[in-house]
Amino acid sequence: MDVNELYNLVKLYYGYKIHMREIDYEKKLVIGVLYDAFIFECDVNGRYGTFEAGIHIGNGVTVFDYLGKNISINSDKESIKKNLEIIDEYCRMKLPAKYLKAYYKAYVLDNE
Repeated sequence: MDVNELYNLVKLYYGYKIHMREIDYEKKLVIGVLYDAFIFECDVNGRYGTFEAGIHIGNGVTVFDYLGKNISINSDKESIKKNLEIIDEYCRMKLPAKYLKAYYKAYVLDNE
């Protein structure tokens, strides 16, 4: 999978939940902001073109383990979608319901 395909897959999967920010073509890296709260990046630049993804939590620290769930390094579309789901669930658990409701209203309901 190339970086453009990865970008499109992430954008399509997350929809309103992510604001896509950057594609680094050299590193095959995609960067976005999930729920206006988490800096998310992923790439297919691991050894042998494997998938890697993380959430930056500050001070140069990145989370790669999501409540005991490790993501798969497989770079096929279905594996990546399952990984994106794990990361989405992790982010949603860290945000209060009131915030998620307001976010949905701001980016979905107010745009209909």
